[in-house]
Amino acid sequence: VTSSVSFLVWGDSHAKVVAHLCDQLGKRNKLKGAVAYQGGVPSLIDAWTAGTGPKVVAWNNAVVDYATKHQIKNVILVCRWSLYVDSPDGNRNLVINHERKVSTQNNAKEILLKSLKTTVDRLQDQGARVWILKEVPLQKSNPVRKLQLAKILEKPFPLGSSRDQNLRMHQFANEIICEANFPTVSLVDLAANCFDSTNHSIISDGSQSLYVDNNHLSSHGADVLLGQTLAPVFLSMALE
Repeated sequence: VTSSVSFLVWGDSHAKVVAHLCDQLGKRNKLKGAVAYQGGVPSLIDAWTAGTGPKVVAWNNAVVDYATKHQIKNVILVCRWSLYVDSPDGNRNLVINHERKVSTQNNAKEILLKSLKTTVDRLQDQGARVWILKEVPLQKSNPVRKLQLAKILEKPFPLGSSRDQNLRMHQFANEIICEANFPTVSLVDLAANCFDSTNHSIISDGSQSLYVDNNHLSSHGADVLLGQTLAPVFLSMALE
């Protein structure tokens, strides 16, 4: 079945965040897209978390089957990768699988590496180009509340988390993605244009928060902070 769908955005709730921007960039380049997401469910075909249970394996395999059936040429994987190997909420969000059902950080690191490779291999075997989007900056607290409090107290806008803080918070996930050493996968750093001249993450456009909580951008925030980063991705797809 040949499909008119040129790209698929697949991931957890962060896939929903970028979906509108990807749709707009796709339309700009005459590309039709689709999105598949479930909150707290990473785009991995043979792993899950204690919070979701193994039932999500069927969902993720169905997503790959959809991409295969419709011969989708580009698959964009977008997740809060660090959550699944270094969760701030205990072990509930660490990835596990049939071989390693105990949630530990060491197990999660090995499972993410293995499962990401398996997922990419399966997508590439069906002819897709795979794009992995790394994370946007995480915040120590909810920017919406910080900005509201600053306004009430008539204080300057607060600073977002620093570049160094984010390197530490994303360290394990980024190391795993690099260790996977995908020669034909395109890695995109969503944080590339998310820091100001003082190396603090941008949390406001001057009038409103660009985040809805400490880790999700708003739709407007995605447009403001990620548009410049993702535009070349869709131009590349259009030129294939």
